[in-house]
Amino acid sequence: MPGVLCRSAKCVILALILVMILGQTKLLQRPTSAPAKLAARFRGFHALVSAILVSTGTNGGTVIAAQSTCGPPTYPCARTDFQVAQLPNPLPDVGGLSGAGTTIQDPDFGTEIVRVTDVDTDPGLKICAAQRTYCNTSFVTVGGGSASANAWNTDDTMFTVSSTLGATYVLGWDPVNLRVSRPFANSYPKTGGLAFPYSEVQWSRVNPKWIYVVENTKLVKYDLTDPTKAPVERVLFDFASAGCLPGGFVATWHSAMTVGAADQTFSIGFSNAGGQETGTYVAVYQAGSGCSLLNTRTGQVTGNWGETGTIAIPYRFTLHNINGSGDNSQVALGHNKCTSSVACPPYAYFWQSGTTNVQVCPKGSLCGGHWVTGFKHWINNDGDPVSGESHIRPYTNLTAITLITPMSAMAGVTAPFDQHLSWNNNTGDDVAPYYVTTVSFNKGGSPVFPFPAAWHDEGLIFPFDGSGVRREHHTFTSGRNQRFNATWAIGQISQTGRFGIFTSDWMNTLGCENGSAGPCTVGNNNGKGYRADVFVVELK
Repeated sequence: MPGVLCRSAKCVILALILVMILGQTKLLQRPTSAPAKLAARFRGFHALVSAILVSTGTNGGTVIAAQSTCGPPTYPCARTDFQVAQLPNPLPDVGGLSGAGTTIQDPDFGTEIVRVTDVDTDPGLKICAAQRTYCNTSFVTVGGGSASANAWNTDDTMFTVSSTLGATYVLGWDPVNLRVSRPFANSYPKTGGLAFPYSEVQWSRVNPKWIYVVENTKLVKYDLTDPTKAPVERVLFDFASAGCLPGGFVATWHSAMTVGAADQTFSIGFSNAGGQETGTYVAVYQAGSGCSLLNTRTGQVTGNWGETGTIAIPYRFTLHNINGSGDNSQVALGHNKCTSSVACPPYAYFWQSGTTNVQVCPKGSLCGGHWVTGFKHWINNDGDPVSGESHIRPYTNLTAITLITPMSAMAGVTAPFDQHLSWNNNTGDDVAPYYVTTVSFNKGGSPVFPFPAAWHDEGLIFPFDGSGVRREHHTFTSGRNQRFNATWAIGQISQTGRFGIFTSDWMNTLGCENGSAGPCTVGNNNGKGYRADVFVVELK
């Protein structure tokens, strides 16, 4: 009523926000030589206003959390509704062939997305691509295509990306002003900065300057502390040493490596008989103790520490992939070809490293779909009883299944719907929300447009408290790219949980892989296909 003072909490909050807006308006009127700092102030202002609105229930009346800032651990500023968000038209412009460093705000979700690679990221690769069909200028998050890989260092100041030729590049990141850089550019001028000739590397869990790689059978650490000098390798362990892989072993494939808590354990799968799907060796190195090795073809456990002997289950198989738990005490095994006389159940297997204990996810226990490993729990998105549903269970009781998202919240999600999961922000208690990128394909393999429901082709945060899935960003992927990571929008969350990183072809707007502006051909592997690049999103 006119003349009556508003005494409600909402009125007070809105009045406070009005005062803040007036203050920001005055800030705009001041001359400034630091636009990046100004942008950072506005990000902080937006975060605070959003958090106030959400935590007080003024944002649609939904109380999510009383967190004073956006981002981890509860991501209170992200959308949690189920309204369909089609791709914006026109698409946000990220620059075509060139555009690394371009920042856009997702029109539907409000998050800031930064393009971090382009055709000029590796100058040598760009020259090669113009001359040879096998050189391509696309960049992806992780060469092996695993969402479980750890692409970020511990303090969000560096991350890695990969080329389609198997090289991995270290990029610098300013987490305050959201700027990308190329460290060690003077030491590596041909590639524009530090690059390793491996498709995958893994960051330390304790030191932001340490990075680990596998060179054939050797576990190697590089120290990136001095940016003026090329880092020197230090061999920590050779898996072909006594008590581990057989003598004379030559690795033809290895899985993504899991670096365990405090950098005390490292798990990896090996083959000496071909590429992926041929591996049969699972090794866990424990600092100061050596190796524990499982041979999935023979069922034998050998090594320098723990038990040795034959596993109790009769199943023998080759490996599709492996993922260690947060401390590598459990190693989840994805199997490919069954080599035993007894038929192998088509589910995940779990080896308790250093023992002869191997268990298989029981039939009827919702064991399918993509998965991610925690310290004490395993998460998979089997899709039962409704599309998009994921489950969590302890390694100690694989039938003790808990739905992560309430059934009522899943009603609007429709098939087809696929997810890849990342949980690198898990610090040991298995309570941090995990990050997912989603894609949608028809049975014939064609992408689904327009989207039939929420969550399709989005980056999402899944909490465990029932407060609602956080919708962070579009992936802007066409679903028809020749690069696996781009087709599936493979992404990873940073160790702090502040940032996500994902691969996208930005709906075929980034030029051709041979470095030309086009015309390009959908799905072409000989340089004429559409490029893919890597993008970083600041999670809300």
